Amino acid sequence: MSLRALLVCVPVVLSVSACGGDGGSGADVPLRILVVNEHGEPVLARRVLYQPQPGDAFWLGAEAATCETGEPPCSEWVVEEAFDERIVVSAERVTEATPTDACQPYASVFATVHPGTRARPSQLLHLTLPSYGTYCIDGETGRAVINAAQAEELDGSDELVTPAVGSGVITLSLVDPQQRLVPGSAAYWYYAPEGPDYDGEHPLLCADLRCETWVSAADDPPRAGTVYLNATYIGPLNPFFQQGWLGYDGAPFELSVDGAGALQPLSVTLTLPTDQEGATGG
Repeated sequence: MSLRALLVCVPVVLSVSACGGDGGSGADVPLRILVVNEHGEPVLARRVLYQPQPGDAFWLGAEAATCETGEPPCSEWVVEEAFDERIVVSAERVTEATPTDACQPYASVFATVHPGTRARPSQLLHLTLPSYGTYCIDGETGRAVINAAQAEELDGSDELVTPAVGSGVITLSLVDPQQRLVPGSAAYWYYAPEGPDYDGEHPLLCADLRCETWVSAADDPPRAGTVYLNATYIGPLNPFFQQGWLGYDGAPFELSVDGAGALQPLSVTLTLPTDQEGATGG
């Protein structure tokens, strides 16, 4: 059976013009989202969703952003409700790629946005959906194959709030299997679950715009000895309902002390797969 025969998504017909708006960051909404192609030109997204991070990999409980004028599809979207916690935003569209039995023209992307501040109450985010993105199914393995990056590369065209950098003893970097930095959805340290010191998972703090680096909280230091670290990856929208991108890694590490009894800084890396999918079974 072809991929297109298996699709359960609602078809969308793209119009020839984008929604209106002035393209500026504006002061009237907490977040404005501009959807563009690889050349920075506006393109029409059929939906833009957002949810608190760490989010639901399947985007089942996510909120819909608002097309600035009219009904979707649209290139300019806004989040109208103020948010005081980190959110993740995802957009999707049908692309200009040629469909085949194995592949459909599709692209999705996501980015993390930190809460606004008094100095910057309104933020601007570009989400890039390439012109010839495809989502394919490998006939031999049944695995999904995509030909476009799914995590947004943030740059100077975005007007976003950078999180405060923590000062804890643990610094965790996240990479994909090709050793490229990858955004994480959450990260924790904890003692051995079967040991007497276990008191649950202690959250690490996102330390950069994309949450590629995480640090322990200065006011929640671990003790010397063995501690476990883990991190998760949750990707963008998937063309199938109740299906999403999932990644996880975790390992034990040793925290040591110096001659004065102070904890030595620990810098480690975990590897998160970004091409694995899961289904809710619903």
